[in-house]
Amino acid sequence: MIKKLKNDNDLSNHARVKRSRHLQSEKILLVFSLLLSLGFAAYYLASLGIVHAASNVFTKKNALVADSSIPNAENISDVVTKALVFKALLSTTQQATLEQTYTTTLARRWSNLPCGSSCRNGIQFSTLNSEQLAAALEVIKAAMGTVANEGSAEFNQIRLADTYLGANGGGSGYSEGIYFISFLNTPSTTGTWMLQFGGHHYGANIAFNQGHVVGTTPQFEALEPLSFTSNGTTYAPLTQERDALATMLASLSSTQLASAKLSTTFSDTTMTPGESNGGNGTFPTTKVGLAVSTLSDAQKLLVLAAMKPWVQDMDDAVAANLLKIYQDELNGTYIAFTGTATAGDASTFLVSNANYARIDGPSVWIEFACQSGVVFRNQIHYHTVWRDHVRDYGKDLSLTTALDVSAVAATSGASYVAGSLAPESIGSLFGTGLAASTNSATMIPLPTTLDNVQVQVKDSAAITRSAPLFYISPTQINFQVPANTAVGSATITVLLNGTLVGSGTFTVTAVVPGMFTFSSDGSGIATGYVTRVKADGTQTFEALAQYDSTQKAYVAVPIDLGTYTDQLFLIALGTGYRNRSSLAGITATIGGTSTDVSYAGAQGYYIGVDQANILIPRSLAGRGSVNVALGADGNAANTVTINIK
Repeated sequence: MIKKLKNDNDLSNHARVKRSRHLQSEKILLVFSLLLSLGFAAYYLASLGIVHAASNVFTKKNALVADSSIPNAENISDVVTKALVFKALLSTTQQATLEQTYTTTLARRWSNLPCGSSCRNGIQFSTLNSEQLAAALEVIKAAMGTVANEGSAEFNQIRLADTYLGANGGGSGYSEGIYFISFLNTPSTTGTWMLQFGGHHYGANIAFNQGHVVGTTPQFEALEPLSFTSNGTTYAPLTQERDALATMLASLSSTQLASAKLSTTFSDTTMTPGESNGGNGTFPTTKVGLAVSTLSDAQKLLVLAAMKPWVQDMDDAVAANLLKIYQDELNGTYIAFTGTATAGDASTFLVSNANYARIDGPSVWIEFACQSGVVFRNQIHYHTVWRDHVRDYGKDLSLTTALDVSAVAATSGASYVAGSLAPESIGSLFGTGLAASTNSATMIPLPTTLDNVQVQVKDSAAITRSAPLFYISPTQINFQVPANTAVGSATITVLLNGTLVGSGTFTVTAVVPGMFTFSSDGSGIATGYVTRVKADGTQTFEALAQYDSTQKAYVAVPIDLGTYTDQLFLIALGTGYRNRSSLAGITATIGGTSTDVSYAGAQGYYIGVDQANILIPRSLAGRGSVNVALGADGNAANTVTINIK
């Protein structure tokens, strides 16, 4: 129950001076209807779907959130469903051509040559009727991403390029109909299988295990001519790939270019597309070129950007997870090229026969080779391959790490510090594809299912509990760590419609203090208010901040310490410290000056919110903006600020 200060009219003057001693384990009155931190009220009410639009204080922490413009990836079960629908449209003979039992030999049966079914698995598009072909293309679309001009759109543009080749001197061996789709094992959400599709200038090998993507490579993409027009539309499907690599290489200084340049001449990619035509699938044992670890942060981002046109062909969640892996491995990655080019000029890279570029990391392998044209001999054409040292062919379907499940980061909902959370504290999850909608809880107690989204926490005692939910969106979920969650390592999972869409880990610690702020990012003005206690025991309540419509932000309200008989208490709101061992385990400094904390525990009204009553030292008069540092059982909260007049 919320308590207020005792009426001290019967206390001696001495007792009044020592009032802080009488405040032990007592909570200063929280005036919800008056001056409860406007920023926090907006934050909290936003989680219940009631937020003042102008305040804009309930916001994601942008540094941790993936691009919210990315649509939700289709569930992998949708790929299986569409695969089985397509299969059902085929005759028994066609089904036997489409689907075979997985073997390592069949998995490696893909090619960069116009060799039709002699070097590929599956059923040829030209043998399908219009309904069957549309269903086949739906399978491919469901398995791939939604980034513009990537994924299935790029696949279909490359097919059109083959038809253009056939109509402009290439002959009958080139056609969008001479592409294939194959299932190695029966598509299932409970077993292992591989989806293969491709033709002359495309080869995809996507591995599935227990309803999840476990491998996306090898993937071969090539193009001739580099640009063409079909039915009035001009296409250049590999421009994004070439331009991203050229931009990366152009960012290098002359000295860096010299280190990245290889003396070898490359007539094609070395991880030969078309392993059925001689490629051995063995990666070079020594990395060559320029170490990415030596590059600036800006250059490293360009290396990552150069990977995206390949990786983002895949399902959006898969692409996001792989890019995170590749980003984490940048310092172990090398880049290399061949050709005559000029530092700073992207137009001079990858423009002539035998020009070549490579990205080779602990996982990622990307090659881009320029060759003389086969049909258009006065032009060059591109061969590219994306492979993965760790995940090629899903290591023959043996891998179990799901690439389509968003890797979620669990942070304090107050400080946004990741890693550790306390039982009953408020946490935030960041990832992609976590929900199909944006919604807030509108009831107490909080629901554990919101728009078919559930968050489950499995603790160190192997007990799984459903977490109460404040707010859900595709990229962020706010939740409460379930009560009685055991300390130690915990796994947190997100389910959407009963399907796993996000997973991560965090450490459960009894006390993990975090302080809310008006900026809703863990820094700046403390969320809370000031209680002024007069000598006669009268209490008044004062704001710490006010919203400035010009700045579109909260600005500090200077605290007037008043007469020497006034005592002022900062009522700071946070989360994660209600389980502190004792009040003696709570420490606080304001402006570097140690001060008394008369209460630290559950706030009592808002779910998951804790409150600390901190005496503001009178010696700080005139200091202006000062830091407030709270500690609980030896653990420091994020530093916040107040302004003292």
